[in-house]
Amino acid sequence: MNHTITQSLVTHARRLAAASVALFAGVPLAGAHPGHSLTDATVAHLVTSPGHLVVLVLLGAGMFLSAQFVQQRLPRRALQAAGCVAFFGGVVLFGLRA
Repeated sequence: MNHTITQSLVTHARRLAAASVALFAGVPLAGAHPGHSLTDATVAHLVTSPGHLVVLVLLGAGMFLSAQFVQQRLPRRALQAAGCVAFFGGVVLFGLRA
């Protein structure tokens, strides 16, 4: 029984580490434009700027990975879905701008 508990703790620690890396990897990019607010830019700028798209992709990955820590099924699935939309939306927009 103790072996199972230890494995479970290790698995949760690995998941937490993966989610933390995904979330904090984007922190330096979040300040890509220190001189302007999100509301000051046009939508066209937000969906074509590589800095903004990378932040969107990393945010989506972080949301998806952090969803596994949510115990209730509906909120977990909603967070996973939102993470997928943000991640793949950023990837598609980045691909379209190239």
